[in-house]
Amino acid sequence: MRQYQEVNNYYLCEKVQLRPTSLLHYSYVMDLRNYEVGYAPTLRQNLNKEKTELDELNALDDISEFGSIVKYAEKCVELYKEKQQEVYNEKGHVLKDLGTLSDTQVRNIKKYAILFADATKSNKDKYLSFVTLTLPSAQIHHDRVLRKILAKYLDHLKEVYGLKNYLWKAETQKNGNIHFHVLIDTQIPREDIQRIWNQYINKYGYVDRYSEKMNRLTAKEYMAKYSKNYKSEKDCILAYQRNKKMGWSNPPSTKIETPKSKRNIVAYVVKYLLKQEENKRPVIGAVWGASNKVKKLNYLNFEVSSYLEELNHLRGKLEYVPTAIQFVELYKGKVYQMIRKGYKKLNEHLKIYNKAIRQLLDTDLSINLDQLIQLIYEKQYTELANN
Repeated sequence: MRQYQEVNNYYLCEKVQLRPTSLLHYSYVMDLRNYEVGYAPTLRQNLNKEKTELDELNALDDISEFGSIVKYAEKCVELYKEKQQEVYNEKGHVLKDLGTLSDTQVRNIKKYAILFADATKSNKDKYLSFVTLTLPSAQIHHDRVLRKILAKYLDHLKEVYGLKNYLWKAETQKNGNIHFHVLIDTQIPREDIQRIWNQYINKYGYVDRYSEKMNRLTAKEYMAKYSKNYKSEKDCILAYQRNKKMGWSNPPSTKIETPKSKRNIVAYVVKYLLKQEENKRPVIGAVWGASNKVKKLNYLNFEVSSYLEELNHLRGKLEYVPTAIQFVELYKGKVYQMIRKGYKKLNEHLKIYNKAIRQLLDTDLSINLDQLIQLIYEKQYTELANN
């Protein structure tokens, strides 16, 4: 590994990115003159463009006039494909398909999910849960409306239960309804998760419409349709009687999963958040989101020169993987495990990095991860000096 160096106002930077099972060594050139004279950003003009049919379609909140969310989405896809063709013809740009994730988005979701889940499962004061939120009746509103409901629901959990961090991904079901997978770091009673979600979606009538439909079912009809969801016929009858008495006012619109094995939590979460199923209508608008703190998470990055000797030794123990990217070297292996066992300086830096991640997620400090790592180092140096 080469160390960085300055030549004629240019800075050759060599950095390393550490992940649990890989080491990435990359180089880039930084022009120091940009930092001395600054730069003039290109201003984007705010042009009052005429609204297109797609814009007007996207502006709708209630889409019931289309008959179903699937038919509405089909019209959106049709107009969006026309827009894709226009943009390509005029500018040569290729717009990604509606409702799909770009490569960058996939990498970010994976990064945030891995770091968030890993930090939460290693924190004794936190409780990692994977919640699925669904609609109990046919969707008649734009996906944007449901995302706003989700935002208010999460704000409620923050205020009442102390929820701090979350990561969500939107998907669609075969019937066209949107649903959300949400990773949270706070233990909340299952019945509260469901009750509160039902309250929020019923502001748009989703529970009431479910109740109207279910109240028309006889016990026999309920048995024929839902008995497969119960262990026995008796359980099915009891559930019917209980829900009938309550007026079907609390539908099973949520599912909470807490992986039993902490070892498999990260893989389990990443699998669900990144799966992209075909033959379903696309999500219209934002496909995923996260709390501000989760979006500040990043892999451990630092300059090669700081740990040159240990990095060279570690690199020799890992498997080199060729890449097609210039100035990038990739090595695979049990990186974190090896560092903890035999690399004193790297292990100390890794400990501080993990401590910074936990503090970032736990506190209300408005700083980024690198700044927090620096603060922890400064605090340690001060304590050593005082002793």
